[in-house]
Amino acid sequence: MTMVITGYNMFFKLPCFEGENEYRFVISRIHDGGICKPEDRVPVYFRLKNGVLNWNYTGLALHEGIWYQVKNGCVDWNYTGLSQIPDSQQWCYIEKGVQNKNYTGLVYYNKIWYYVQNSVLDWNYTGLTLYNGTWYYVYKSSVNWNYTGLTLYNKSWYYVRKGCVDWSYTGLTQYYGTWYYV
Repeated sequence: MTMVITGYNMFFKLPCFEGENEYRFVISRIHDGGICKPEDRVPVYFRLKNGVLNWNYTGLALHEGIWYQVKNGCVDWNYTGLSQIPDSQQWCYIEKGVQNKNYTGLVYYNKIWYYVQNSVLDWNYTGLTLYNGTWYYVYKSSVNWNYTGLTLYNKSWYYVRKGCVDWSYTGLTQYYGTWYYV
């Protein structure tokens, strides 16, 4: 890839890399040797470590309290999904390359539907969540497709069949040894 660096407009050190000689910066890249108009230039975030662009880095990078998804040294603006926060058991929801701190709901990752709250995967959440018009039963952060029975949500009881609220069910169901009519 031919690239002409026209200058950088950001240069910073991230707190998660203290103790390392690592910085980040933003530059504009031009693939056509500089003949495109300035308004057509695309800003690209790169990872610089020990004075060298780190083209091999893939993972999250923190900037001003927001996580960015990086792939091969550049922010991956096409990525949407879950990513693990470096040196942590915590995962966050990334939307188009940037952490979406306002998102609460389900995220599909590695063939499992996970529940995130304010962009963070909530490993302890058990309850119902609405996604694309359907209510799903979540047990310890993931949709439990095997669950059939009652669940309490917002002070009301709901009947769940195979992980989804079944609004049409009428009949008896057993809950912790006691039979209830729904």
